[in-house]
Amino acid sequence: MGEQQEFYLPELVPPPGGNYEFAFDSKNRVWLGLTNGLEEFDYNGTLFYTSDDRHILHNEGLPAGEVRSVAVDPLDRVWVATPQGGAMWDGSQFQVYTTANSRLLSNNLYRVRVDGSGRVWFLSDLGLSIFDVATNRWTNYTSQNSGLIPNSQNLTGFYTALALDDKQGFAGIGTTRGFSIFSYAPEPDTVQPELRIFPNPCIIGVHTGVVIEGLPADARVQVFSLSGKPVADLTVSPGLGRAFWNPQGVASGLYIVVVSSGQGVRTERVALVTRSR
Repeated sequence: MGEQQEFYLPELVPPPGGNYEFAFDSKNRVWLGLTNGLEEFDYNGTLFYTSDDRHILHNEGLPAGEVRSVAVDPLDRVWVATPQGGAMWDGSQFQVYTTANSRLLSNNLYRVRVDGSGRVWFLSDLGLSIFDVATNRWTNYTSQNSGLIPNSQNLTGFYTALALDDKQGFAGIGTTRGFSIFSYAPEPDTVQPELRIFPNPCIIGVHTGVVIEGLPADARVQVFSLSGKPVADLTVSPGLGRAFWNPQGVASGLYIVVVSSGQGVRTERVALVTRSR
C-alpha cells in the first residue's frame, strides 16, 4: 500500500450514517458533501505539506444544507444532490434546479452522477432524471416507463445508489428491494476527427477571431471561462464543420471550448492575449 496522509478540516460535520461522498476535479481538488454544505479542499499538489492547504465551505445559495452526493463535470462544475433539489457550483455561485424551475421528478435527491457525454443524472425518491446540459433537455424514468424497480410503498430512501459505466453504457440503480440495470449510449470507440483551433493564442487587436474546425455535423460549440461561466454559443457552418468566435469585448485569459455532439463531449483550451506595446 502507498503512503497516506490525514487532514483536519474544521467544517466537517458527519452526515447521517457517517459516510461522506466526495469527488475530484481536474485540478485534483476534493469536493465533499457535508450536512452543512459543500466543502472545497485544495492541497495544492503537496499531499504531505499541509501549510499551503486551502479549504472553503460553500453553502450560501444551496437549496438545503445537507449535500448527499457530489459529481464533477468536464468543465469542473460541481453538481450536488440535496433533500430539497439539485445545484451546480460554477466557481462563484450555485445554480439551483428544483421541480419549480426544471423537469426534476422530485426535489428529494439522493445521488448525482455525470456521464461521459456530460449529462447529469439525478436519482430521487421517484426515479431517475437525466439533464443534458448542452441541449437543456430533461428525460425522466420511473417504474411506469422503464425497468426501474417500483417504490410501491413510497418508502423514504428506497433508491439508494447510482453508478455509471460509460464504456459499456450501463447504469446501475440500487434499491432496498434489489438492483436495476439501465442501458444508455456508451462512449464511442471510434477515433474522432481532430479538432483544430487557430490562432491559439489569439492576439486581441491583431487577429479577427478564433476558428474551430473538424466539427461533427450535429455539434454544438460553446465557450466558457475557466470558472465555468458561459461566454459564447457559436454557430456551426453547415457542411463545413467549422465555427468562428469573435471575442470582441472579452477579457484576455484562458477559455474552454466545449464541443457537444452525438459522439460525446470534447473540450479544448484557447488563450486570448493582449498585444504588448
